[in-house]
Amino acid sequence: MTKSCPTIKCIATFYFKSKYLVFNTSSVFPNQITRSGINVFSALTTSILLLIGFGSCNSQEKEVYLDCDRNYYPLYDSIFVKIADTGKDTLVELIPKRLKAFQPCRSIRYGLEIKDSTNQTLLTNSLNLFVPGKPWDMDKKQDIIIWSMPDSIRNRSAYQKLNFVEGTDLWTASEITGVIENSRKVFLHPFRSNELEILQYLPFPLIEMPVNINKTYFQSISIYEETAKIMSCNFEYQVDAMSEISLKEEVWPVWQISATSLCGNENGSLKMLFNEELGFVEMNYNYKGFQIKIHMEDINLPTK
Repeated sequence: MTKSCPTIKCIATFYFKSKYLVFNTSSVFPNQITRSGINVFSALTTSILLLIGFGSCNSQEKEVYLDCDRNYYPLYDSIFVKIADTGKDTLVELIPKRLKAFQPCRSIRYGLEIKDSTNQTLLTNSLNLFVPGKPWDMDKKQDIIIWSMPDSIRNRSAYQKLNFVEGTDLWTASEITGVIENSRKVFLHPFRSNELEILQYLPFPLIEMPVNINKTYFQSISIYEETAKIMSCNFEYQVDAMSEISLKEEVWPVWQISATSLCGNENGSLKMLFNEELGFVEMNYNYKGFQIKIHMEDINLPTK
């Protein structure tokens, strides 16, 4: 029998691996990515007041509790550029911020499934996403999100079937990164470690506002290893249609968006579902015949 969690229980302290963006000052959009990581984010390694994820306190599940700021609702995203003559950052624009899908204290559980080209399931897992309601020190234009993978122990017999994770060194239970949500766009860094390190080279979830059927938009990034540029990537997006999904005993309208990527000589694709209140409901990647499906299973919604 599963035992439900009291308010403060199963407390643990976690250390996170951080990934961050370096912005090109010629663009408002993030277009330089570095794969180097920072191991402890001190502001978030405190214990813990809020549960990430869903479930119970039985010994089969790993729970993470973190603090969050429910009053974090800044009015604007500030865009700065560095002036060459002075070397100082100068404010050039204020973009109205709009926190809906990634509002503070938001907690989401995703299911993960990876299939091969014959549609055989190779592995399943789960992902939790948590929004603490804090700006990201690495890039103040973004807010912190924390991804966690409860079952992060490397299973060689399963992962050896995935030739795109061979040699990966980013094995971690949790990952700190960033999200942007304002009146112009919603941009999400996916979990890019363990069996999902390949998502570093596939289209990042991105919505440009306003959303209209047949609208197309683009994103370019440069991937760096430490300080050396190792690859350029170009992503192209198109809004295909609107449909509906059922979640939490409600029916939600969603936008269907498709995207393609070209990173070096490699290409891949992404089909995603997006709702302005829920965020990215589904992300279906295709790479070399492998299908990577990340789908929303649960979300904490505001009380009506």
